[in-house]
Amino acid sequence: MTAIVPVPLRNIQPAHKRQPAVNHHKLLMMTRADRMTAVKPELNPIMAAPPKPPVLKKLPLERVKHIEIPRQQIHPQPGIPLAQLRQKRQQLHRTALRRPIITPQQTHLTVKLPARHQNVPTRRPRRLIQRAIIIAPVHQQPGFPRPTHPPAGSSAPQNCLHATRILTTNPAPEASSGRRSIPPTRRCFCGGACIRCPAMKAVCTEQIRALDQRTIAAGTPGKVLMDRAGLAVARRAAAFSRRILLLAGKGNNGGDAIAAARHLAAMGCEPTLALFCRREDLAGDALAHFQEIGAVPVLELPRLEELTALRAAVIVDGLLGTGLTGEVREPTASVIRWINEQPAKIIAIDLPSGLDSDTGQVHGVCVRADVTVTMGLPKIGLLQPAATDWVGAIEVADIGFPPEFVAETPSEVELLTATDVKPLLPRRRRNTHKGDYGHLLIIAGSEGYTGAPVLCAHAAARAGAGLVTLAVPREIYPIVAANCPPEVMPRPLHRLGTLDDYDAVALGPGLGQATETQRQVLDWISKSVRPMVVDADALNALSRNIPLLNTVRVPLVLTPHPGEMARLAGKPIRTIQTNRWECARQFARQHRVVLVLKGAGTVVTGPGTNLWINSTGNPGMARGGVGDALTGIIGALLAQGLTALDAARAGVFVHGRAGDLACERWGERAMLANDLILNLGSAFAELI
Repeated sequence: MTAIVPVPLRNIQPAHKRQPAVNHHKLLMMTRADRMTAVKPELNPIMAAPPKPPVLKKLPLERVKHIEIPRQQIHPQPGIPLAQLRQKRQQLHRTALRRPIITPQQTHLTVKLPARHQNVPTRRPRRLIQRAIIIAPVHQQPGFPRPTHPPAGSSAPQNCLHATRILTTNPAPEASSGRRSIPPTRRCFCGGACIRCPAMKAVCTEQIRALDQRTIAAGTPGKVLMDRAGLAVARRAAAFSRRILLLAGKGNNGGDAIAAARHLAAMGCEPTLALFCRREDLAGDALAHFQEIGAVPVLELPRLEELTALRAAVIVDGLLGTGLTGEVREPTASVIRWINEQPAKIIAIDLPSGLDSDTGQVHGVCVRADVTVTMGLPKIGLLQPAATDWVGAIEVADIGFPPEFVAETPSEVELLTATDVKPLLPRRRRNTHKGDYGHLLIIAGSEGYTGAPVLCAHAAARAGAGLVTLAVPREIYPIVAANCPPEVMPRPLHRLGTLDDYDAVALGPGLGQATETQRQVLDWISKSVRPMVVDADALNALSRNIPLLNTVRVPLVLTPHPGEMARLAGKPIRTIQTNRWECARQFARQHRVVLVLKGAGTVVTGPGTNLWINSTGNPGMARGGVGDALTGIIGALLAQGLTALDAARAGVFVHGRAGDLACERWGERAMLANDLILNLGSAFAELI
């Protein structure tokens, strides 16, 4: 007889909740993971209970190591194009992934913890939260103020941070006695369309001092200018590392370093300030900032052994500035030599200590900087060829000089930046065809030089020319035709016909120096009725008949390297390299041509125009074929209707920018000319 045991109703599970019986025969045919799921259904993620909602906690800032901003919480702002908003979101996202930006008064941060950190006690500051997600909109969080987008007519200090070798940092808000927020560095991708970016004039020491004095007289205190300069330096240093050593003298550069130390501490970094003067020697704005230094460790007249023991990852040089006269004396000279021996990243304030701000010459010893953050406008000495190996990358920090004061400052030397180039590039219309973008003729190549014409033609096609015809000697035609891009039309030179059928001509890459070729080059130059860019062996032919330049009536762009320039000017190469600017300016004015003197800091000038120093490019471009690519780019822009000067300026900038992009992937040692050409599309896209 079967016994019936009463079971409480609460112990009876519904059928859909009962655990199914296990079929042991099927278990043998399953994988290990499936067997575990069949025996213990709670291991199945589909059947498992949903995770608990994240817990909101208010954490002390010393426990927050990493902050991530969800992109959907970065609210759109009225009046900003969608593409620019997307770039702003990405920039803020990357900034937050590096480290939090906080204010000195902020002590706690409301965060949403992931599941693995929900049980971490809040009273154990040594345990760091690896990931904290901000739950409020970015512009409502302390330390992340809502970015503003001032109108074009505003007189507020404005500038853009360009993705080039020359960078620009936005100014800081004026310091006040109340709560002070530190806005994150913002990048503007407008290219001058929505923010009025002034021209990058290069100025001498007297001009920058006059700008300082006029700005202070107009109502901006010197302490505020120093605070903005310190913030620009702090942002650049914090991008490298948290362990930062700042070396300060008793001048204005030292004051900038002191202000930077205070800002770094507010950003959560670990700065150490080394004073190479006595505290009593500080005066003026530098003393005012030192009195607000807070808890930053200060070493007064330290020994070099003490500095070495700090093992700083970044060293900020604020020892000497534009007031240096004569040789650098001890003990500063020993400190500079010590800086150059360190493996840390080196950031120079305004200019490397020991460098002349007007001539670029070294006064005995000089700091070899990785980055130079110069204030207001670039100094002429930073752009001189003699300073190239000392200044590193140049970052121009806008500290709030009124644009009208900058416009009134005379200068014949300007930095070539994206703001200058963007308006020059023709925008393509929807209703258009290939004939609207010009037909470029390239005459290049000879036996043994079959790569130069291919690289030149490839670059021209990438630079937007509607049609590209490549004329080469009959002997190398089969090789060139087999290697040139399919968009290029190769043609034997003897079937060329007249030059009038084309919109522009690029002449010279790899042509060789045969007597008949040289004579034919001079004939092409003298009879051409189309704008022409002349390079390489065509320049060598031209150097034997310089008076021909005075009879040419079409726009000419000459692109010599220092050796070719020496032959054109009839001067030694050393003279050309020592005085690149004046040699280029004099030759362009004398022969009424546009001259592109290639090299570190390529010079672009024309008859009666300013001198432009290119801000893009890197040492990896010092290899064969890169100059041929530049000829193709300038030729393509000439064919599209740009003037000779505009084509030269735009071509030089885009060429250098494409080289920078290629260097980011392949490095200076391994990049090739073809890598540069393949990055031309990205370089143009940054400007459109």
